[in-house]
Amino acid sequence: MQIASLCLEDEETLVNVQTEFASYTATHSHANASYESQAAMAEKRQQQLIQAEEERAKHSQRAEEYQCLVQDLKLELVRVAGQKNSTMKE
Repeated sequence: MQIASLCLEDEETLVNVQTEFASYTATHSHANASYESQAAMAEKRQQQLIQAEEERAKHSQRAEEYQCLVQDLKLELVRVAGQKNSTMKE
């Protein structure tokens, strides 16, 4: 008797799960074309992100180079100003 009762409960649980799954798939299903479109868009965005990162790295490198040039020019300006001051004192 207990085995029959357990089987009946298992059958009811199975029916409930099947019903819930059918309801879920009915409300959450997407056409293959929609999925493929979203996957293509995600791939496109990934490529754009990679390109943006490459551009950022290039710009960062250029900014670093320009900062070094500015530093060199400042040192040159200090050197030239020092020479000018020493020339004027003489």
